[in-house]
Amino acid sequence: MKHIKWMWVGMTLLLAATAGATNVALVGMMGSKAVVSVGGSKEKVMSIGETFNGVKLISVESGRATFEMDGKRKSIGLGEAPIRIGGGAASGSKTTLYADSAGHFFTQVGINGTSMQALVDTGASLISMSASQARSAGIDYKKGRMGMTQTANGVAPIYVVKLSSVKVGEITAFDVEAAVSEGAHTGGTVLLGMSFLNRVSMERDGTKMILTQRY
Repeated sequence: MKHIKWMWVGMTLLLAATAGATNVALVGMMGSKAVVSVGGSKEKVMSIGETFNGVKLISVESGRATFEMDGKRKSIGLGEAPIRIGGGAASGSKTTLYADSAGHFFTQVGINGTSMQALVDTGASLISMSASQARSAGIDYKKGRMGMTQTANGVAPIYVVKLSSVKVGEITAFDVEAAVSEGAHTGGTVLLGMSFLNRVSMERDGTKMILTQRY
């Protein structure tokens, strides 16, 4: 068995994370994986493409790693001071939605960076999307947890996955659970369920709804 050598570098977080930004420290490397501390967390082994605490590992090469948060990328090398990355939506960010003539609240939602139409649905426990929508967002949904759901046509299988990011207006939430169905779906519209809505407060004022990010 090939011996894997860990390279550990002791680091101290010199700066506290500012609102909307996160400190990332590269603690060690193991092949194509990076050992990191995000926002002062315990060390975490990350694979390329994996997201942890809202920070995504993009690449690992030549003793350096590149991370992405809120669409911003930065790289850090072993032995270097922690970097601050992000600076996008923070707790308290607001977005206003307007009802259509039927009283429904539709909006554009960015799922893993892919824009889709969504309907606010407080009756759905999770964000719900079709298999084709999941594929368009680069989600390998069949690796998710399989379950069952009740539909108008009876019980149907679903796959429960975790979305790296969900963005509505100025609000961005990370690591949000969603249900992917291979069966019929609601006209190609994502249902924006409580797995996202629980992270915001909702204030209704006539045909206007104000969403305020809680965390």
